[in-house]
Amino acid sequence: MRINRKEIARLVYPYAVSIFPLPGGPRVVIATELKGECLSIAVDDLSREVIWRDMGGTMNICQLNSEGEFLAVQEFYKGNNSKTACLAKVGRRGGEWITERFFDLPFLHRFCLVETEGVKFLVISTLAKDKDNREDWSRPGSTYIMRLPEMAERPGELIPLIPEITKNHGMFKGRREGANVVMVSGQEGLFEIRIPARAGDEWKYAKLLDREISDMVVCDLDGDGVEEIITLEKFHGARLAINRPSPDGWREIYSYPVDFGHALWAGNILGRPGLLVGYRGANAALLLFRPNGWKDGALTMDIAVIDEHEAPTNIDVLEKNGVCKIFNCSGAKNRVMLYELSE
Repeated sequence: MRINRKEIARLVYPYAVSIFPLPGGPRVVIATELKGECLSIAVDDLSREVIWRDMGGTMNICQLNSEGEFLAVQEFYKGNNSKTACLAKVGRRGGEWITERFFDLPFLHRFCLVETEGVKFLVISTLAKDKDNREDWSRPGSTYIMRLPEMAERPGELIPLIPEITKNHGMFKGRREGANVVMVSGQEGLFEIRIPARAGDEWKYAKLLDREISDMVVCDLDGDGVEEIITLEKFHGARLAINRPSPDGWREIYSYPVDFGHALWAGNILGRPGLLVGYRGANAALLLFRPNGWKDGALTMDIAVIDEHEAPTNIDVLEKNGVCKIFNCSGAKNRVMLYELSE
């Protein structure tokens, strides 16, 4: 495997990254954890434009439509400086990018957009209800559901779903067991929300793992048709674990130590299932794990170092024309890196 590494942008502490499929070609949107720019960069030729210049605290971004409008967390700043956090709506008006506060929600940390019967909903999580200082976890966060009105002109009603999750950090949207799901996590464990088949149905959730989880993704890593849940465990990840369903519950089939694990992605990479893990401590590396078989009931892995000393905060991935493109927000060096993997 060949790896081509290049710096494509300078940003003060880049954090949120999302690839948008658009009619003119895919673009990657990147924003900062501190105050600074939000950039839109064309995946094909790396041309760029500035969406905003002096906002931030952006934990994640979600595309709204094919015109490139999106929602973004803003004002979730480091430490205990997130009481004014909000969800912002971003779009073009008269050829210019306009950013408007959509609604306020203290300590708003993660959200995603889901759809059922043509109706859009937001799943929204807060890190905490309130905090007196950085280490105060006495008031747990919550996960909410909000129906998104047509054209997203105004917020809907914020409906609590999971009332209390301490250190409510991770969120994953995808499919498991043939169903559309959203997973959220924290000190109490990992919870799975099944997206209702009909817009008016009740939203339900279940706890799948009963230990402290920071982040998670779902992927059939060994290609046998059964999805594994891959987790970063303890708040801001001290270990990677791969969990497989069994008749007796979830069984851990692989683990690997990490230091401040934060970036996590799984899917096909150059024709094989792969898992990308970035951590911000120790040598601050981005690693690629690819299964190579089983031994004594445990999964074995080939591990490749994509890069070191970059402290990935978040990543997004697109494979095109036989090249796997990994966009990495490098918190250590205030830049955005592009890794192009090919055989």
